[in-house]
Order: sequence, then structure tokens, then C-alpha cells
Amino acid sequence: MQYSEGKRCAVALSHAALRVTEIALLGTEHVLIQQWIDHRLVKKWGISGRAEFQGLIPESLFLYTVRGAPYSLQPKPRKLDSGVVREYWACGSLEQAMREVYNKCGLHSASSHSGRKSLCTNAVVNGVPIETVARILGHASTETTIDYVVIQAMRIEKMCSLN
Repeated sequence: MQYSEGKRCAVALSHAALRVTEIALLGTEHVLIQQWIDHRLVKKWGISGRAEFQGLIPESLFLYTVRGAPYSLQPKPRKLDSGVVREYWACGSLEQAMREVYNKCGLHSASSHSGRKSLCTNAVVNGVPIETVARILGHASTETTIDYVVIQAMRIEKMCSLN
């Protein structure tokens, strides 16, 4: 897969409850994933030559595109349940790259939000209060968080058989 190092890194970060836009804006000073750092050093992307941060510029964004530039955000409209259209900033190219990874793995319905939903579902199933999960995900309302809980029938059957 072309540019597999960056895509693997983005998918891993999505399972830490980060939104794709948050992943795109992540600074080098916030994350150290050795394989990706080694790749950046070889490509000479955002390097400082200093010993700290393994030679990377700490203020640089962490993920880079295949062309060696940080991902950019574009305005995107979203229609809310109320019918109001709100514009927000999103990283469509990183979102598309992550969807490509999932598709190649046979997970055709997965998206850049799958990691957040998985973390949320597992936390709730393991007894973490929904209010706590909402705070972790940055949701203002637990109603939004509840929509992230996806429990498949097989898991419910397994949970019921344990009781």
C-alpha cells in the first residue's frame, strides 16, 4: 500500500479516541511513534538536526502526506438534526486515506471515526460511566456519546450468557 507508514500511524491514533482532524493537527511534541519518526527522518520531513525530539521540529505537525507536507484542513458543511447547516474544518484527505486502509483490510463500513466508536463501546461495556466517556471524546452531550455505542448482537448474546 502506498504511504503505508503514515496510514498505519493515523489508524493507530484514531483508536486513541482522536478525531481525524485532531490527528491531522497533532504536533510532534505530543506523540512519539518510533517507526513513523524513523520514516520522517529518512524522508527529512520537519527535521531540526537537534537531539531533542529525535531530531524532529517539536512544533511541526506530526503526520505528513506522501508529498512531505502536513495535512491541511478544508471547510466542510454539516447538516445538524435541527436542519441548520454548520461549517466546520475537516481533513478530508486523511479521512480518505484511513478509509482506504480499512477497505483494504476488508472493513468496508469502517471510517476514521471507527476507533472513537470502538473505544466508546468498549468503555461503556466495561462499566465506564457514559459521562466520563463523553468527556474523553470531547462531547458536550451524553446523547451524542450514546450514538457512538455500537454493540453487535453476538456481543450481547455473549454478555447475557455470562450472567
